[in-house]
Amino acid sequence: MTSQTEIRLLLRPEVLFVPAANPDRPAPAHVLNNFVLEALGRTSGSELVRRLSRAGNATDVLVAHPGVARAAWSTNRATVSALASDIRTVFDPDRRVFPSEGSPIPIDWRLATPDRSDDGFGAALWRSLPTESRPSVAGRLHRLLDTEAQSDPASRLARFVLLAAGDGVGTIERHEAASANPPLGRALDRMLTGLMTDASGARRLELVRELAVLLYFSAVLGVISEGTRHVVPDGNLADLIGAVVYTGLPPGPPDDPLVRAAQLSYRKLVSRAHTGLREALGSQVAAGIDPAIPEDVRLQSWALARLRNAPAENADRSLLRLQADIPFVGADGVRSPDEWVAAAFETGYSVEHLTRAVRVMGTKVGFVGPVRGIGRPRFVLETPLLATITRSLVQPDNSVPFHEFVVRARERLGLIIGGSRLEDLPLGAMVFPSERVARQQLAALEERLRIRMIQAGLAREFSDDHTQVFAE
Repeated sequence: MTSQTEIRLLLRPEVLFVPAANPDRPAPAHVLNNFVLEALGRTSGSELVRRLSRAGNATDVLVAHPGVARAAWSTNRATVSALASDIRTVFDPDRRVFPSEGSPIPIDWRLATPDRSDDGFGAALWRSLPTESRPSVAGRLHRLLDTEAQSDPASRLARFVLLAAGDGVGTIERHEAASANPPLGRALDRMLTGLMTDASGARRLELVRELAVLLYFSAVLGVISEGTRHVVPDGNLADLIGAVVYTGLPPGPPDDPLVRAAQLSYRKLVSRAHTGLREALGSQVAAGIDPAIPEDVRLQSWALARLRNAPAENADRSLLRLQADIPFVGADGVRSPDEWVAAAFETGYSVEHLTRAVRVMGTKVGFVGPVRGIGRPRFVLETPLLATITRSLVQPDNSVPFHEFVVRARERLGLIIGGSRLEDLPLGAMVFPSERVARQQLAALEERLRIRMIQAGLAREFSDDHTQVFAE
């Protein structure tokens, strides 16, 4: 089945957060690299990590490096080869850099490398940010990923690598297009403000890792909310998502009522997102087909025009693949636009594919579990992700009361992790059979989270039964 790619191309550029045919391919490093490139621009330092550590002639390239050529050991192939290995160890801990392409950890922004493996999520996240926020986000990103004033070994190695780029290594670019996903963009802007604080040494390197996790997590939120956004255009993530998250230690026992609630929430949200994507494509077809074109080729003409405007390698070949999987003519004759769109999302871009895509992506950052096995997927918060989200929601206040943290998670990110004291229950709480049960279970979710955060050092309980959540 190849039509997943073609349907995704038909939805773009209006709908950006749509997983491709191989959702297990994008990784946090891919998304981070392309986000940095969108924010700050491509430089002559791009590809250097790959060329110096993974390319077939990496040792020869290193020998010509300005920092190596003058060294007495430059003719010792074993020593130069060990240096290439060290560069890979520092910049490619996840083994995402290959001889022909790849995404290193951009310890310095000038080393950010483009990689198609991110399925466009890095660019989609940047383009979702409010236009007025982009300069400040770019500035904070530049400060975080600038190694010039850093003295730690990794930063010094980054500067060594950049010697091979010569002078004029890069300039900051600006993008002024309107937000592609305003609800997600507003949430991402606030999270980045909280996370990207001034830091140095090991803490700065940890922030770079957390930034990759936060961006990838945001991409998953984008996938869940993208289809619904076209149904509720003025909503925020609390309106578009409303995910009940299992707050105990992931993945949780399958017979736990809170686990079952998180499983049901997952299934409902993915199904709603799938329906939203189908309706978005239906709207595009209705608005784009030309009634002057004969009915028997009207849909094909529309699809071909869309594919020619998309970054498809060959629009005519893409159309043939699409027509083979989802014929424009059915057993009863030419399909109507509604019939064809329904078939496209039943046999082409199916709900099963989207279910797997969200699971595969979510497990990479600890937002969906279980990672292995045949258990039904559910929303969870692995401790590293919980810590990253905590810092992004609490800063710049340094600390907030625990109940305020629960409210922020719901209002800003659409995550239901408690809230039994709310006057009106969030819509996502309808996975529970009644309001009474919902309030009981939300109280249980909240208490389990409170205990976990205290045990993880993210919150502190005081003698007056007050719990405070801390950014650090």
